[in-house]
Parts: sequence; C-alpha cells; structure tokens
Amino acid sequence: MTELVIKSATISGLPLKLHEEKILSLKPINYLFGSNGSGKTLVLKKITEQAKSAIRTANKDKDGYFAQYITATPQHNFYQDQYQLLDRRASEFDLESTEVSGQAFYQHLDEFPEIKIKIRDALQKYLGRYPNLVKRGINNVMRFLRDETDIPEYSPQQESDGLRRLSLLLTYIYHPKCIFLAVDEPELYLHPDMISFLLEEVHTEVNFGKQFAFATHSPEMIKIGKAENYGYFYFNLKDKLKDSHIIQASEVGAEQLIENLGYLLDVNRRAFLYAPITVFVEGLADEVVYSKLKEQNKVKWSRRIFMVNTGGNSNVANFWLLWRKFDKDCRVILDSPKTGKEKDFENIINKFCDELSIDSNLMLGDKKTQLSSHNIFTASFSDVLIFGTKNVELKDLDGAFSALDISQHIEILQNAIKVDELKVKQIRKEEEEWLSEIAKEMFGGLINGPDNTALDTAILKLKNEHPNLEITKVDGDTKFLATIKFLVSKNRIIYIKFPKSTIDTEIGVE
Repeated sequence: MTELVIKSATISGLPLKLHEEKILSLKPINYLFGSNGSGKTLVLKKITEQAKSAIRTANKDKDGYFAQYITATPQHNFYQDQYQLLDRRASEFDLESTEVSGQAFYQHLDEFPEIKIKIRDALQKYLGRYPNLVKRGINNVMRFLRDETDIPEYSPQQESDGLRRLSLLLTYIYHPKCIFLAVDEPELYLHPDMISFLLEEVHTEVNFGKQFAFATHSPEMIKIGKAENYGYFYFNLKDKLKDSHIIQASEVGAEQLIENLGYLLDVNRRAFLYAPITVFVEGLADEVVYSKLKEQNKVKWSRRIFMVNTGGNSNVANFWLLWRKFDKDCRVILDSPKTGKEKDFENIINKFCDELSIDSNLMLGDKKTQLSSHNIFTASFSDVLIFGTKNVELKDLDGAFSALDISQHIEILQNAIKVDELKVKQIRKEEEEWLSEIAKEMFGGLINGPDNTALDTAILKLKNEHPNLEITKVDGDTKFLATIKFLVSKNRIIYIKFPKSTIDTEIGVE
C-alpha cells in the first residue's frame, strides 16, 4: 500500500477545548459521523491543516502537491465567476487556507486537461451532459453541454445544484496533485446513485496514493470495507458538550466487527448509526409486526428510537456488540427458540453473558432475567407471527391484525423501548420552566395590565394575533390573572398561569 499523506492527527485548539489532545489514527478513506454540533467540521479542518503541514515537511509542495478542504457551504461562485489565469500554480492559492478559491478551481482545470476529460466522460455516461471549460479572452468560464443537438451550451445557473457540486468534487478527486482531500458533507445535493458513483471513484483514486476524509450525515456515504482501507470516527455527543468525545473504531475493537458484518450493514441498517436509541430485532417479520404496533399507537414510542432487523438471530449479538463499542444506547428483542434450536439459542445468550460478565453457569432462565436488566429481552413466542394458538402469514397480517391477541407482543416491545423516565421528567421540567419564561416575556406585559378592562383587551388581542394559543381569564382567583395553553407536540400541552405577583407563577403539563 502507498504511504499515507498523514497517518495520524492530533486535535487541539478547538473552542471549549473540544476533543483536546485526541489522536486520530487515519486510513486511506476516513469517515467522521455523528450528531450536529459535535465538532466534525472543526476536526476535519484540523486534519486538513496537518495534512498540508505534512506535505510541506516532505517537500512535496515543491512539486505542486497539495491538500484541500471543501466546505459544505454552497459554492455557486466557482461556476459563474470568471478568473484571470495567473503565472503560478493553482495549488499555491490554497497553501495556507482550508477554503477553495474560485481562481484556484479554474486554474486547476486549465492546468490539468485530464481532469476535464475524466469529468466529462463520467457525467456524459451517467447523465448525457458534461461541464466544459471555455475561454473568454484571458479568463476561464465553465459552461455545460448536453447530448441533444438542439440544446445550446448553457451556464451553470441553469444546471442542478447536485451536478455543479459533483463537478467541483470530481475536480479535486481526479486531480493528480491533490493527494489529500477533505470534504464536509460530500453528499450535499447529490442523488443516491451519484453518491455511489462518487465512492467508486474515491476508491479508485486511493490506488494512486491519495487520501480522503469525509464528515457526513448520510448513511449512503459511509462505505463498509476492510479495516486497512477505512477509518470510522463516531462523534459521540453527550448531554453536555464538554462530555462529548470521538470514538474511533480502531481503538475500541470495532473494525473487525464492521468488516465481519459487511453487506449486512446496508444503507437501511447503517441509518441507525445516527439514532439516539436502537432496537435490534431478529428479522423482517419482527420489524413488520412491531412497526404495526407503533403505527397503531399500541405502544409509547419515542421519536428517538430507531428499529432495525439484523437479518437473523445469529447476527443480533454482533450488531449489539458493535453498538456497545460505539457507546450507543441499544436494546434487543429475541424470539424464544424453536424446537431443535435450543442449543443455538443458548449459544447466543452466552455470547451476551460473556460480554456483560454474567455467570455462564447460571440456569438459562436466570441468564435471561439478568440480561433483561441490560435491555436484552426474550419474547414468550418462538415466532413473532404466532398470536396465541394462531400462526399468521406475513402477507395476511394486515387483514388479521385487528382481530388478534397482541398483548404479548405489546408487552415485550414496550419493555424494549422504554426510556429513562427520571431523565425525561427532568428534561421536561427544565423545558417547561424555559417555555414559561418565554411566554411571560412575550405576553406578560400585556396580560399584567392595571385593571380588568386592560386584561380583557390584552386577551382578545393575543387570541387574534396567536390563534394557536388558548387564553382564558381567571375570575375570582386571588393569585392568577389568566391562563395560557399551547400544544408543543402531538402528545403534550403546556399551560402557564400568569400571576398577579411574580412569586405565584405556576406551570404544568397535560
């Protein structure tokens, strides 16, 4: 394998000392993923700066080699502006900056016609159109062409954002001198098929000694492959920003799990990379039945919970273990073993017990009891399509569901998706206090008028201006003047009583 531009990066100097002194071990292709606000963009820029420094230290910049960072911010000026060609290498424009300049973009295309050839060939094959760099005096101008002979050359402003973005990315992916490329949200504006194509091109260019780093929110952008090629960095955003940290697969022993799961980590299953809480079920039938319970509001299902089937009970433990290594909140629902499969089931149970240091000499029932305290549950049925004594075909489920006894299915699912009620209540209490302060600040001045006539006028005005609020006058109350109610979610109503004095504020929830 060709030597990497940069083998590791040390993070320092970020606001609030975020991820301070964290050392990232880099691979040819690196993925930074996690919640918004967890520091991915800042870290990506730091990695780029150190890649630039490594290129200068190795004196490769003398031959025009460079590292480039491309922001997620829309960059329309790269296609519409005209830049005079200067007597210098394009790579010199961005030697100290992490941003791409329009002048460098056009100069790169002018200096390396092979880039234009590859981009035109790729886009013509996929879309029947391609960018073309033309001269207007001493300036470069990008134009687009189509295969249809009756459609003349046209400006980028008439082309899709996705194609313009792709043209920019491919310019640097194909660039023979750009040996390190970092892109923030490369999936921006791109069709899923174009994302797939982009990853194929990236993988090809790695063979020429290039290195890539992507900060992404797209499960389609994260390619699963051999540990020697891919680095996975999960930005674990905790309740408090100072407690957030980067978990890299190579440090926690997750690389081999990712490689072993391979094709099972398809786009749908990779989506739970971003879920706050994941419920793993065995197969498609489990996912369908439990989803139907959710759709019919048979269980209390938080928006933060994502469910994924693992393609069979033999895979469940590996999915669960991978997510434990990434410090993710995950739960498991297992079916009871079918006749003749008891030994296989016990092996699965023992794998969970080994990871959780549960005594393997315990009776199976005791193991299952202890596992339930770790959110690993075993259903009372051997197949999710068994309802009491009735076995239902998946294709017949819709017609039969309303007449079935689903109490066991509700019970096991509700146990698996429960959330920390104490934590939720604390969050809700803080939220209600915050909303109360907002409401008092916005409406209190009107409501706390000098007399009842002013109060009546204020309530009428508020009702006219804010028809989504329910505002009522409180008659005969010694403490409160008025009550305001408003729907903050489909299941919650906040109400606030406006006091006659500041010490009598009351808030609540229905």
